Amino acid sequence: MTLAGNNFHASLPSEWGAPEAFPKLSVMGCGNMNVTGTLPAEWGSPSAFQSLVYLTLDFNDLTGDLPHSWASDGAFPLLVMPEMDHNSLNGTIRACIPQPTDHVP
Repeated sequence: MTLAGNNFHASLPSEWGAPEAFPKLSVMGCGNMNVTGTLPAEWGSPSAFQSLVYLTLDFNDLTGDLPHSWASDGAFPLLVMPEMDHNSLNGTIRACIPQPTDHVP
């Protein structure tokens, strides 16, 4: 799912973190959407986004700390490349998420 480049001027819906919301979603492109607010803690639930590999939230107006749930065991189990640059976020991404250079032969 790619919504990048739209002018939503809204916050990220916490409902997207519900277990049945996107059970097979592997790519979520939400960069450059003028999204505001904080990252939903619900997105870090172990039952949310079980198939998500790529997440882009760059070039938005996101603020605040990364929710603790985003760094918990079971959160985003397949995520290999979160892109959240050009926001005003604070916090630490789980160390077990591979860095892009890990995939270069």
